[in-house]
Amino acid sequence: MFLFADHIASNGDPQFIGKDAASAMFPPGCSLAPGYSNEAFRNNVFFTNGKHENPVGISNALADENEVRDPFAFAEAGYEGMLTEKIRLSAKAYYDYKSQDFTYEVFDQQTSAFFGYPKDQGIIGYPQSKSDKIGSELMMTFNLHNSAEMVAGALFESLKIYDVKSCR
Repeated sequence: MFLFADHIASNGDPQFIGKDAASAMFPPGCSLAPGYSNEAFRNNVFFTNGKHENPVGISNALADENEVRDPFAFAEAGYEGMLTEKIRLSAKAYYDYKSQDFTYEVFDQQTSAFFGYPKDQGIIGYPQSKSDKIGSELMMTFNLHNSAEMVAGALFESLKIYDVKSCR
């Protein structure tokens, strides 16, 4: 049996962005560039509730309303042992859960009027999804003569993606 936990957090290393996609597409003053990318993130691993911002917006333009929430959890159980002097068995079963709930600002509030959106509202998308993955593995190792081994195994895995949504 094993159990572990991690906590990772960083302010990152913000990168200076002199020009971005909005700088090239729109008149001056319609971009957050020049500015800095947001590289900060936080992640806890046991049941992780990860949350961070995209360093640069999804359209390669600086944006100030990006957030990525991607909690996940997993469980695994296994066995490994010798069946005979020459045959070793390894078996495991696992379950992974992942949820993705993003907020992507395509372009900043200063450009929304160019696309027919109300002034001072960014163009924002909200893609979401969930997934479950279950699987099992069975492996047998046969010690042949000298240092040769033969390995045989089987794997089953099923992935289900559901609650897929995309709103704006």
